Amino acid sequence: MNIDKLNISIKYVILISGVLLVTASILIMYKYECSLESIVQVVTLILLALTLIYTAINVHMIQENSTQSLELKKKEHSFELISQFNEPEMTKMSILSKKFKVEIKELDAHKVVELLKSDKEYQTAIVQMMNFYEKLAIAIEFDYADERFFLWNDQ
Repeated sequence: MNIDKLNISIKYVILISGVLLVTASILIMYKYECSLESIVQVVTLILLALTLIYTAINVHMIQENSTQSLELKKKEHSFELISQFNEPEMTKMSILSKKFKVEIKELDAHKVVELLKSDKEYQTAIVQMMNFYEKLAIAIEFDYADERFFLWNDQ
């Protein structure tokens, strides 16, 4: 059973119970010849209690719906980031970055810097990849994206 249907069922049970409880209270108090003031006080207390229960259920439902909505937005943003990563330009940059990684394996730091200075494509690829990863890290850090979507092994 869906949680929303369950919450709606609980609300109807509270509503029907409230009507029955108020009616029973009025009849019992009328039978024992209680004053009208006493009847009104008892009915008011019953209605107050039912209202508080009903409000608590509504607050819980709102909070639950809000949480689900945030999770959905987080997933949507994650899929947008994945989509951006798979765009043709980013794919090209990713391939160039991997090629650069292979080329520099055996080089010392000075030669790596020289290679970067001499090859603008590598520079562009590295900068764009770093910018994307920074954007991704910020999105995860501030909870705009779900980290589970980005756990890949990029060897």
